[in-house]
Amino acid sequence: MKARAADNNGRYSDEIELSFSMPANLPVFVDIAVPGRGQVISLQSQTAFEAIAYDADLCSHSSCSGAGVQKVEAQILRLNLDGSWSVVFEAIGGSALTSAPYCLVKEKKEVCEPMNNNAWSALANGTYKIRARALGTDNVWTTPLIEIDFTVQK
Repeated sequence: MKARAADNNGRYSDEIELSFSMPANLPVFVDIAVPGRGQVISLQSQTAFEAIAYDADLCSHSSCSGAGVQKVEAQILRLNLDGSWSVVFEAIGGSALTSAPYCLVKEKKEVCEPMNNNAWSALANGTYKIRARALGTDNVWTTPLIEIDFTVQK
């Protein structure tokens, strides 16, 4: 690539040549799409929790979710009064999410669905976090674990 700078008076610098390359074997990318970081959830319809994951060597945006990914492991945890965390939902090991979209609750026709009435009723007001990681087809896990916090306030 060649580049040069211009100032406000229309003068240009000498042209320079730049070269760069993308690193090979980038780790799998994973993030939480829903809920948003710090979101306050007050309606059952806001519980269609979803992670996105893809291999950055194969594609570069979330619309290619699933490319180069074997599975996504995720947990929803609730903050207890004593400062410890309790697992509310877990998709780990054999129950890991293996195809996009990576829905933490349930999926219907490739769309993440909100919690059912019983699960929503059991979800107490408080602070929660979702943790997720993805395993690429190269058998390498994302590091560190992705975490986002959210609040339930019915």
